[in-house]
Amino acid sequence: MLGTDRDALICDLAETYHLYSLDAVPVMTLAALCAGLHSDSRIKLGMLGYTRIDPAFALVNIADTLTMFTHNGDNTPELLRDIMTGKRKQDDKLKGFGTFEAFEAARKRILGNE
Repeated sequence: MLGTDRDALICDLAETYHLYSLDAVPVMTLAALCAGLHSDSRIKLGMLGYTRIDPAFALVNIADTLTMFTHNGDNTPELLRDIMTGKRKQDDKLKGFGTFEAFEAARKRILGNE
């Protein structure tokens, strides 16, 4: 773990056990504490090659997806993820559909299957 990402390990140990110095405990104790870290800890995710995703941002993406399904055409509100990340696009109008039939009609028009 130390060889993978020392900083992530120190952050996880400080957050979980309030252990701020790796030299403060014996090596075997440190190994036991490292093994006891949660599976979503920085170091364990890093060792698996995953990146840590903020749960709030994941919820924002779910809300934006639901917004696109429930709003119709021109009255589609600005997406929350664009507001959060500062990537507001005034000219980029997203199209939503009120019903499945409206979606299918637009899809057929786009594909030329009318």
